[in-house]
Formats: sequence, C-alpha cells, structure tokens
Amino acid sequence: MNSKIALAIMAHPDDIEWRASGTLMQLKNAGWEIHYVSLANGCYGTREHSYQDIVAIRRKESMEAAKFMGAIYHESICDDLSIYHSEEMVKKVAAIIRTVQPDIILTHPLEDYMEDHMNTARLTCTAAFARAAVNYQSLPEVSAYNKDVCIYMSQPHRLHNRMRQPIGAELYIDVTSYMEVKSIAICLHKSQEAWLGESQSTKTLADEMIEDCREMGNQSKKYAFAEGWSRFYHVGYCDSEYDPLYLSLHQHAIRSNN
Repeated sequence: MNSKIALAIMAHPDDIEWRASGTLMQLKNAGWEIHYVSLANGCYGTREHSYQDIVAIRRKESMEAAKFMGAIYHESICDDLSIYHSEEMVKKVAAIIRTVQPDIILTHPLEDYMEDHMNTARLTCTAAFARAAVNYQSLPEVSAYNKDVCIYMSQPHRLHNRMRQPIGAELYIDVTSYMEVKSIAICLHKSQEAWLGESQSTKTLADEMIEDCREMGNQSKKYAFAEGWSRFYHVGYCDSEYDPLYLSLHQHAIRSNN
C-alpha cells in the first residue's frame, strides 16, 4: 500500500475540483496516491433532467474528472440535501476512510454557506475519529486501523462565513501551475453550468473558481493563485505538530501570519 495517501471528501460533484484539485495535483506530483469522493450524487442539480438521468450524468462527469486528475474514484453514498450527521452516514463515511487509510483528508470547513458542506465536515471528523475503534462497525464493515491522519478544511464558499465575513486560512498551497488543470476538470461538469446560473446567479464554474483562487493567492501574499487550508484539532487524530500537507509541499506552501 502506498505510504502517502490523500483523500478528498466533499459534498457534491464539482466541489473537489473547485476547492481541492490544485492541492491534490501538487500532492500527486510529489508521489502521493489521491482519492476522490463526493458524498452526495448531485441529484438536485438540474431543472431539466429526471432524477435517474441527472444522477447518471453527474456520476459520469465525476468519474471523468477524477480520471483526468489521476485520482481513485469512490461512489457517492446519498442524495443531495441528505447529508446528515446520522449514525448510518457516519458508518458509511468510516468505511471509506478505513478502506483508503489516508494520511491527509481534505474536506469542507465546519462553517459554510450550506448544510451539506458543513455536515460533510462533521461526518468526516467523526468517521476519522472512529477509524481505530475496533468495536465500531462501519457500513459496510471494514476493519479498524491505527494510523495518524490530519484533517484539513478548505475555506468556505466564496471565502466568507455565513455572516458574510471574510475568512482566511492557516496554510496556502500554490496552485498557479495547476489552474488550467483545475479549469478543465471543473468544466467536465457540463450539467452544472445552466443550473448554477439559474439557481445561484453564478458566472461559469471555471470563472468563479478562478476568482476564488486568485483571492486566496492575494491572501497568501505570495502566490498568484492558491488554495487555502486549516488543520482540524489534532486530539484523537494525530500528534499536535503533525502537518503532512506542509511537510510534503513546503516548497509550494506558505503558512499564514495571522
């Protein structure tokens, strides 16, 4: 098994491309094995397709994006707006984590603009905490394992919290050389262009993503484009000084002075 494994766990198809794909590509270039899972299947991201059709479309788009990035794809486990911090969902996420056995987990922040994102972060933290509990049964059942894991949380959507206040990060990863890769990957989610334009009055997915990465680059005070991350509290997961993302990518990373 590869000793350096990164797992991105986010809510919806295209969230990984938007928030984490540059960091994943940096890790892959550094020799890491990268994994890709969207908890929800994207079933409500349409005004024109049936439930069955949009789920199939978004699964295909996600698989194509993961393949393009060289990531190992994992199936979604629920519908949109059904990401709840429930016993069943924790067990399902725990099974993914136990299967992959990551050193790094990339996920949403605990505060974001919608519940699916925040609940994904909560589920990820609880499931990762349970990874080594031998009497805890995941769904499906996967054996517990005991290895340090560090959870990194992205900046919230459009870099603001729910009260419209701007949010920075602890660590910024330079993704300038991967902006074309990020743009191609997110544009593979063709079904979302019309939907997000109608439902959230967004520009194109790529344009909004580029704006966010440019602003995170400004926050870093060093890079043209960046992705920002903050470590979740270490107790129950790893040593207090464990920071594998910075350790592996220190030549392409800067810690915030805030």
